[in-house]
Amino acid sequence: MRNKMNMKNKMHKCVPRNSQINLSAQEFE
Repeated sequence: MRNKMNMKNKMHKCVPRNSQINLSAQEFE
């Protein structure tokens, strides 16, 4: 469980801010 969380965090840090905003915007639609 801990490892999965760490991997998620690393992936999020690698993703540029704009991509994260676009992804969250798609989720809301």
